[in-house]
Amino acid sequence: MPYKFKEDKALQDKIRNKTYHKSPEYKKGITIRNWKRSGLIETEQYTYDMLYEAYIFCGYCELCNDKIEGRRKHMDHDHATGLFRHIVCPSCNNKLSIIDNKIKM
Repeated sequence: MPYKFKEDKALQDKIRNKTYHKSPEYKKGITIRNWKRSGLIETEQYTYDMLYEAYIFCGYCELCNDKIEGRRKHMDHDHATGLFRHIVCPSCNNKLSIIDNKIKM
C-alpha cells in the first residue's frame, strides 16, 4: 500500500506495533526470552514450546495444589543445571529457594 506522506507510514507502523504487542505470539516470545535470561534451558524432554503450553494451561501449583491466578506462576528450575522442575505458586517458590540455599551452605 503506497503512502502519500511519511506520517501515514509512521502511524500505520505505530498501530501495527500496538496490536503486535498484544498478540499471543509476542507474549510467548517475551516469556520464553525471560526464561532464557533467568537460566531455564530446554531439553529434548522439555522444549520451550511444551513448557509454555504447560505454563499457560496450568491453573494449580504442582506442589501444594493451590490455585494459581494470573501472572503469579513461577517456573521452578535447578539454578546449577537450568533444568525445569515444576510450575509453582510464589509461596512454594520461596520455600524451594530457601531449601536450595540451605543445601548449598
